Amino acid sequence: MQRTSQDYENGIRKLAKGLRDFCGERQAVIGISGGVDSALAAGIAKIGGVSMRMLHLPMGDSSPYAEVVRKALEGSGAASGMSVVRITPIVNMVVEATATGAGLRPPSDVLDKLVVGNIAARVRMTILYAVSNICKGIVVGTSNKSERWLGYGTKHGDMACDVNPLGELLKRDVVEMARIIGVPKEILARAPSAELWDGQTDEGELGKTYKVIDGMIDNLEGGVSLEAAGNLAGGTASDLSWLFGMAAASAHKRTQPVILNPW
Repeated sequence: MQRTSQDYENGIRKLAKGLRDFCGERQAVIGISGGVDSALAAGIAKIGGVSMRMLHLPMGDSSPYAEVVRKALEGSGAASGMSVVRITPIVNMVVEATATGAGLRPPSDVLDKLVVGNIAARVRMTILYAVSNICKGIVVGTSNKSERWLGYGTKHGDMACDVNPLGELLKRDVVEMARIIGVPKEILARAPSAELWDGQTDEGELGKTYKVIDGMIDNLEGGVSLEAAGNLAGGTASDLSWLFGMAAASAHKRTQPVILNPW
């Protein structure tokens, strides 16, 4: 669906009001990676006048992009600064404890990256919820609709939250809304990354561009035939098959745990 600037501006106002109504007097606790998604989520909280506590949770050195986001948001009256918690020692401790205690080590370099990356995502969410518990806040999610469709996120990690203002926004919608609210250009131009390991990018790992992914999702939800959905997005039948495969394999990430009934 083609959206106008007015559509986006109305959407921003609606999300800001919705977030304010949901949080009430409670603080919004937001993980700031330095990417466009978390920048938009924090920007929406700012527009809604929601009291906000930002945390940057890097593996290794802090991201300079997170500092750019902090400077753009601080001083608004809503943000209470940005705390930095380096999670590498915690992640390493979990990896070593698992290897020693359970006698398990990832069998390959590729799997090692995925295992450690998922641990990192869950450590980040553990810290966000710990802070939320202490300050009686609300954890605000930053996973967009494209990621949710694909299941491109860590279960009980970055996909966990109390409220998600980005969950119905395709990646292109996130970028456009971020541009409208004044997210700095260096954030808008940055390659999307889940920050799971050095040099990791979303499109590099997925092997597809968000332009094609968003186009296929939009076409499918708009009622375009299966035959045309991939082609109209600049993709192929193989790309469409990949999209359905990703969605099916990750369906468990978008549902509550299955409860088995013994009766």
